[in-house]
Amino acid sequence: ITVYGYDNSFPIAGDLFEAETDCNREHNMGQVASSGVNNLAYFSRKPSISTPQPQNPPTMASDAAYDPTKTYFSIVIGDGDNLAFVKGSRRSWMLERQSKCAADPDACFPLLWSLSPNLIDNAPQMMQWYYNVSYNTTHDYFVLPPSGHLYSYPGMMGADDQARYVTATEKDCEIMSTSGSVHWEWFGTWSRAIANFIPQYAVNSIVQGLFPVNVPYMLPMAEGGWGHDHYKIIDESVVLFKPKEWRGTSCTPKWNCPTAQGLADEISGYAKGTVTHIYMTSDGGCSYDDVVEMVSLLDEHVELVDQQTLINMALKRG
Repeated sequence: ITVYGYDNSFPIAGDLFEAETDCNREHNMGQVASSGVNNLAYFSRKPSISTPQPQNPPTMASDAAYDPTKTYFSIVIGDGDNLAFVKGSRRSWMLERQSKCAADPDACFPLLWSLSPNLIDNAPQMMQWYYNVSYNTTHDYFVLPPSGHLYSYPGMMGADDQARYVTATEKDCEIMSTSGSVHWEWFGTWSRAIANFIPQYAVNSIVQGLFPVNVPYMLPMAEGGWGHDHYKIIDESVVLFKPKEWRGTSCTPKWNCPTAQGLADEISGYAKGTVTHIYMTSDGGCSYDDVVEMVSLLDEHVELVDQQTLINMALKRG
């Protein structure tokens, strides 16, 4: 069940029921964050997007060899599930990005944007605008936002709802020509999601990479058994990356809010051969300029890549 708007009725650790999934015992609801967005009735008058939207070519060919002397790294710009962000701040960031890439193409690093699949039906021209700008930069890519088809916690859903949700998310990925999605679950439910929900993506191998965030965000994800690894491979075809967030440079908790230099030092200091990512949001004050600064401080062995290349390298490394 799709719920439009934004549920901020219990502002505890974020907003307790904002994903809607935990609002009833069936756990069969998900949100399209649309509060503060007008004119959807106007935008939706255009025909829905029905054919796949091409993405830029991957940063490396699919048969490229894994290089253990490199660190493969992707940056995911978050909050693309929120239509107000898509219409406002992320549009501004995209325009800034286009301008900087035009001014210095050599400094135009690969960057992943989470983008709501709801635009396919309700604002198709808005989605096409983002794709068109990405063709100008040639280094921008798109993944689904949390948690795929809707902002929800799919691991809490019943089996029938999970099956429908997987199908809907896979259809979104095909239209958006992507294999990656941000994935959120409520704390304490990850083990169930890893055991019962995520393996369903392995059946068709359309969704191949998941970038998880624990909810509430200030709690680290206890489940997963990562050890020193930065991902785990589920059923030999789905890569679940270890959560890693960047919310700002002066917010709390501190482990989510390093300086650009601190984060660059951390990424550069990972053992060579690491395959990893970071999920960046602006709710702690992080800006596109912070991303640019951090990237400029990375060591030379850190290779920024698109989502498909990151997934490929994780699968090749094993």
